Amino acid sequence: MTNIIPRNLIKHLEWTPATGSPPPGNTGTTPPARGTSLIYPRHVIDNPQSYIQVPQYQGLVIATAETHKGLNMFDTLEALVTEQLYMPPVPHFMRHRLNLKEAGLDKTRKLLYADETEVAEDVAVDLWKYVSSGHRKGCWTWLNSQFKEEGGIWYIENNLTVATDSDGKKSLIGERQPLDCSIREDCYVNFDANEQGFPTSKAPTQKYEADNNNYFYHPRNGAVARFLAASDRSDLDCGGNPDVRYSSLGVFACAAGGAPQNRGGTL
Repeated sequence: MTNIIPRNLIKHLEWTPATGSPPPGNTGTTPPARGTSLIYPRHVIDNPQSYIQVPQYQGLVIATAETHKGLNMFDTLEALVTEQLYMPPVPHFMRHRLNLKEAGLDKTRKLLYADETEVAEDVAVDLWKYVSSGHRKGCWTWLNSQFKEEGGIWYIENNLTVATDSDGKKSLIGERQPLDCSIREDCYVNFDANEQGFPTSKAPTQKYEADNNNYFYHPRNGAVARFLAASDRSDLDCGGNPDVRYSSLGVFACAAGGAPQNRGGTL
């Protein structure tokens, strides 16, 4: 028998407010975060300034630091589900990282916490350094994307869930679409990215420049994605093994909020 993590949490990202119903997987009884009409999981409600909005994705917030360190990808996914949280797929995390750059380095964007209070400029600078260098010992996170090649066609699978067969062996099952990744070599790349979060141009200088490029390990068959920022590099690694565990490898947990039901009152 195969046990698959329920997908109702993932459906938060597919939920449309126009339906008038509460978001899937949420009873509608959790109060909204301060300053916003969106319903979030309890962990976000209790710690709203530990999560930053990603405005390009409706209702999405992402943690300011990793949690669940020392777990493999399977255990991380299962732990997040119990908290009504998510592992960010490549496009969500890379868009968030670009937002941090625009706020902390370029000074062209303002960031908002989950409760809609503004992130101070010095905090934005610190967060950008954290995801682009070895600042505060750097960061390392699983990303919720897997790569497969079948019959000469490459696919990306996002929003992965864990399946366990009768022998206890775990595997990852996700929402599949053709892979859109034009760069198929390991190299330094610019920050520009397509809708799937992958770089679209190689960096003119093939050496690490924290504020100008990342290293890109292009997708390998059967591999999963991770992101690392360290003192000597930052990289989007699409060749990860979901079985491994490292004490410094965790996840920038995220959550998707939905509008509460109208109960005849004012929020």
